[in-house]
Amino acid sequence: MKEKIGVVGRRVGEHSKRFVRNKKVQAFFMISFAVVIFDQMSKWIIEKKYEFMPKEIIGDLLSFSFTKNTGGGFGIMKDQIEFFIAFSLFVILFIILYRDKIDKKMQIPVAFILGGIFGNLIDRWAFGYVRDFIDISVWPVFNIADMFIFAGVVCIIYYVWKEGK
Repeated sequence: MKEKIGVVGRRVGEHSKRFVRNKKVQAFFMISFAVVIFDQMSKWIIEKKYEFMPKEIIGDLLSFSFTKNTGGGFGIMKDQIEFFIAFSLFVILFIILYRDKIDKKMQIPVAFILGGIFGNLIDRWAFGYVRDFIDISVWPVFNIADMFIFAGVVCIIYYVWKEGK
């Protein structure tokens, strides 16, 4: 059986496969971009409205309280901005370079992680700290980017655990 060759010398159907692949790549980066936009907009709004005045949302359980975090998660390694910038750039580059090798089920969680890391990287680069504002009193103050990183990691752990069963 002879292979069908299209007008531009490619196998018939090759273009449509590449188009679908490009759509998946676009979706991956659009999800990450949406996380960054949501994160940065929320930080900007909270910083302008509640920088000097914490706002209780649900009694003592949930409040908005603007905090400048110069460390990593839970405030570890305070004042190590250069380390966290370098580490963030490394992880971002790693995800971008190896995105094609990521299992299909893990694409959205990894896109969440990429967007969250990039959102916090913007803060570290622009301000020298990460703007945190969600305070649930039993947990260190965090932000939207942290929520997406956490959600992505939890999904990946779940998928890995489920695959191991």
